[in-house]
Amino acid sequence: MRVQETTVLADYHQFLVYSGNGAGQEGHVPEGCGDGLVVVNKATLKILTGTSYGEVGVRLELHNTEPALPAPGWTEVSDTSFHLRNGPLEIGTLMGGPEPGGLDLAFAGLGWYRIRVAASGRDDGPRGGEVPPGGPHERYVIAVWVGPRAPAVTHRGSDLAGRAFRGEPLAPKLDEAVEGPAHAAFRDLLHLLRTGAGAASAATGRIDRTTAVAVRPERLSEWLANADFWAGWLGSGGGSTNLRGGWSSHLDSTDNLKIVGEMVRGPAAVHTSWNYELLTTPSAADPFPRRELLLPATSHLDIDWVAGGTGTLVSVRHRDVPQVLTACLGDLWRYYLARLAGLGEAGAFSRLPW
Repeated sequence: MRVQETTVLADYHQFLVYSGNGAGQEGHVPEGCGDGLVVVNKATLKILTGTSYGEVGVRLELHNTEPALPAPGWTEVSDTSFHLRNGPLEIGTLMGGPEPGGLDLAFAGLGWYRIRVAASGRDDGPRGGEVPPGGPHERYVIAVWVGPRAPAVTHRGSDLAGRAFRGEPLAPKLDEAVEGPAHAAFRDLLHLLRTGAGAASAATGRIDRTTAVAVRPERLSEWLANADFWAGWLGSGGGSTNLRGGWSSHLDSTDNLKIVGEMVRGPAAVHTSWNYELLTTPSAADPFPRRELLLPATSHLDIDWVAGGTGTLVSVRHRDVPQVLTACLGDLWRYYLARLAGLGEAGAFSRLPW
C-alpha cells in the first residue's frame, strides 16, 4: 500500500478528484448531491464537505486489493467505479485545478478503478477560517484499487452534512402554531413589499424575541457570525456575501427579491442593516433591469447570545421596521428562532426553510 497525507482546500463545500478524461460510467453515483458524499461527473469525482471554505485533511491510499472498511468513526463511506481514459488521476480544488505534487491515484494506468471515500468530522469542524492546532477537524480517506466496474455502494451515511446534501429533514418539524402563522406571514410580507406598502409607511416599530438554543455559545457563533448561514436560515437558500461585510438572502426562487444588509460581528453579537431589494421588470421606458431598495429607510437588526442553562440564550431586536411590516416580521422572527433552536437540537447546519 502506498500512502500520502495532505490537506486540500474545500471550496463551495467540495473538493475534487480530477482525471485527464475519465467517466464514472455504469453504477455511477447520480449528479447533483449524489449520495451526500460522492458525486461522479464526466471527468471528476466530487467530494462534498461540511466546510464551506477552508482546509480539510486527506489521506490517499493505493491498494493492490479491496481494503477493509474503515473504523466506525468514519461516518460516511461510499464506493464507486471510475473509468480512467486519460491520466493522471489527482485531487484538487474547484477553482485551482489539480494540486501540484499530489499523488497520482491511477497507479496501474488506464482502465477501471474502484474508489472508496470515507469522511469524518463533517459536522464538527469550523465553517472555514483558520485550521486548529493538530490539523483540520474534517478528514477524508480516498482509497483506490483496480477493479471491474460495479454498482456504487453507500456503506455508511449517518452524518448531518450528508443528510443535508441528500435533502433529508435535519430538525424536528416545528409546531403548527409556529409554522402555520409564519408561512402566512411570509406570503403577506411578499405581497406588502411587492405592492409598495413598506415604502409608504412612515411610522416604525420594533420586534424583540428571545429563545434558548441547545448549542454551546462558541458553536452557535460559527453559525450566526457566518453570513453564508443566513441565506438558508432566513431565505430560500441562496445568497451572497462580500469581503466588506455585505450579505444578501433570496426570498424567492427567481432571485427577484432579496434581503440585503451590511454585517458587523462582535465576540457574541451580530449587528446588521436590513432592507429589501427588488429586481425591476424591463419595460419600453426602462429597458434594463436594476435593483431597487423597497424600504424608505434601512431597518437594523441586533442579535446577541450568552451562555444559559445547557445551551445558549439568543436575543433578537429588529429596530426601525415600517409599522405595516411588524406583524409579519414578528411571526417570522418567532419562526426563525424556533427553527434555529430545532437546528441546534439536531446539531445541524441550516437548509432551506420554505
